[in-house]
Amino acid sequence: MTTTGTTPGPPPARPATEWMKGAHTAHDLVTRQIEAGYSAERIAAQWDQALASYDDTTATPAQREWHDGAEETARDMIETWRDIQRAEAEQALAWKDAQARRQAQAEHEAG
Repeated sequence: MTTTGTTPGPPPARPATEWMKGAHTAHDLVTRQIEAGYSAERIAAQWDQALASYDDTTATPAQREWHDGAEETARDMIETWRDIQRAEAEQALAWKDAQARRQAQAEHEAG
């Protein structure tokens, strides 16, 4: 058995599917909306409005695939953003409560 001394390269790149293209578009748009400071509710409302014009009965298979990728990705990212906003709000409330307890303790000790 002989070897040529070369190692095989990576597999050839496959073209992106329509689902992947839709997912990529949604990822970019939702990321920009988050960076602009939009709430999860505002982003969801805008996506609902944008997706409302989609008509599955007249869509081509490629359009259906693109739509599915965009919708699934947007919904997942919006839900994650909701979770983050909820956690940040809970953390801010806990910090505020801790500050109030420290203030009350300091007043009690001074009093």
